[in-house]
Amino acid sequence: MKLVAVSDETEREARIDFWDNVYGFKMSCMKTEILKEASVQCMEESRVISSTHTLKEFHLTRVTVAELQFEEPFQLTIEQDSLCHAIVGFFEAEFEGPQHCEVLKTGPQSPPTHWKQTVFYLQDPIPVQTGDVMEGKMSVSRSKKDPRALDISLSFTLSPFIPPQTATKPLTFSSKYILR
Repeated sequence: MKLVAVSDETEREARIDFWDNVYGFKMSCMKTEILKEASVQCMEESRVISSTHTLKEFHLTRVTVAELQFEEPFQLTIEQDSLCHAIVGFFEAEFEGPQHCEVLKTGPQSPPTHWKQTVFYLQDPIPVQTGDVMEGKMSVSRSKKDPRALDISLSFTLSPFIPPQTATKPLTFSSKYILR
């Protein structure tokens, strides 16, 4: 499993900010619930604004159910000045044969697949600059309410590459999501 940070104002407006004005009706109360659900969609490579972090590796023929519930640290380095709208998760799977290895890539940097990517929209977009570092953790567990869903917690601190002249606290973010 891998993570990247993305900037995608157009998609955020269509999926999240849309609720501020639905055909003249203010339905912004829906945003809170929408933000709790991870979105499965294709993200364009041009939207990626960070390094890629390998969060967790599984051996598909030996992984146990217990190993699928985990908490892992991550670190993403911002590679361009932008607004960060979401953290995106995806996977790569290696299929090794006796004479050939095939790799299925599902990330934004690869051609689109049926699996797409999992998008965790942030409550509010965060301004980021090249060199800033997002350092945090992600935990994944089976939902107690829905055995086919995953409960995912994401938290991170954004540390500026060039500390500001005035002493300020690093920006922190924490949210819980469900992936159905």
